Amino acid sequence: MAPALYKLFVILLSLFVPLVVIAQQDRSSLDIHRQSIYQIVVNENETGNKSALGSGFQVSSDGLIVTNYHVVSGYVFEPDQRWLEFVDANGDTGTLSLVDFDVINDVALLKADMTVGTQYFEISTQSYRKGDRIFAMGNPLDYGMLVVDGAYNGIAENSYIPKILFSGSLNSGMSGGPAVDAAGAIVGVNVATAGSQLSFLVPADKVLDIINDQNRPESTEDYMTHAGDQIRAFQQGYYEQLLDIDWPDQPLGEYAHVIAEVASDVSCWGSDNQNRPDAEDIRVLELFCNNGNHTYLQNRFNTGKMHYSFYYYETDSLTPKEFHSAVGEQVFRPDNAAPERYVTGYECQQNYVDIGDNAEDLGFRQAGLCFRAYHEFTGLYDVLYYLFQGQDTKALVGHFTLSAVTEDIALSFAEKFMGVAEWN
Repeated sequence: MAPALYKLFVILLSLFVPLVVIAQQDRSSLDIHRQSIYQIVVNENETGNKSALGSGFQVSSDGLIVTNYHVVSGYVFEPDQRWLEFVDANGDTGTLSLVDFDVINDVALLKADMTVGTQYFEISTQSYRKGDRIFAMGNPLDYGMLVVDGAYNGIAENSYIPKILFSGSLNSGMSGGPAVDAAGAIVGVNVATAGSQLSFLVPADKVLDIINDQNRPESTEDYMTHAGDQIRAFQQGYYEQLLDIDWPDQPLGEYAHVIAEVASDVSCWGSDNQNRPDAEDIRVLELFCNNGNHTYLQNRFNTGKMHYSFYYYETDSLTPKEFHSAVGEQVFRPDNAAPERYVTGYECQQNYVDIGDNAEDLGFRQAGLCFRAYHEFTGLYDVLYYLFQGQDTKALVGHFTLSAVTEDIALSFAEKFMGVAEWN
């Protein structure tokens, strides 16, 4: 071989060998922990069939297993009608008991009711940089273990609840599985995918928190109290911080100032109907805002969201009576799904001020505040508020919904909302 070619070959080999070594180390680390990953199954007592399926991973030599709360939520709400089971890498099965759960961060701690292997995952306490390679593992459907190669992309900036951004697509059934670094240490827990190679993980420190938690439910009868206490504590801290800061405002239309994005976890969007057929009679400008908090409780039952929106109306062709009638047709609904068996109906207080003949000068104002209570979580409510205000040819409608808050939080939020959103 010519000297020049030999030199080039040596350089290329020196670059290639470390990559091979890294790949072999990754494979070796994943293979070692394959026996510590389980399929988590929620079964129905009545039929004996499974009602939910996810993944889990062992975190202690005595059989403690971590998964997502949402994987076992059906059991949390109906422990008398369901039971928990694991399937290991060899296809062997065993029953599980629920030790603890965290509804806010979506993690749960289970215990195998029989002897399992002593191999388990270590929880990482390291810091990671964006682009660091990590691997998500789990048992999608019934296909066996799957490994998704991706990258750590930091904590999502628009979420008050910490979530790791993972550049990989998680599959159905991988929820609750481990996401590990090249050494096999837990970086996070698989939660959900947003599509387009973007997914979310629960950070490793939340796994440590639930392993070390001393405030665990003592029996199945404590599950609802445990969940309610977690929601109440989280919401109290979130809204205390939100109500303590100044809320920015922005103009909407010619005569209104409304609330802009009040915090980093709140996103706002705007639109108008200028190019739509309905703009011939009424022009509508819209601003609608949501926070990123979403707490899954049970099938078709979620909470934690905050939403507020504003609609600026004006007309050149309708009479005041026609205009007020059209504006008043707007209907408001809660943002969170909650079947009747979990919440009461709404009870509303409405106040209406009719200014009368001088409406062109003074305008009108109508407000409503509605509450519905949670059956299982004493002292927590979903809240719906609306405010109509304006004149004969122009109007502003403000609206907000809050999920799972105390009455004090709702009243304080409404007071601040009315103080910032103004009809000029």
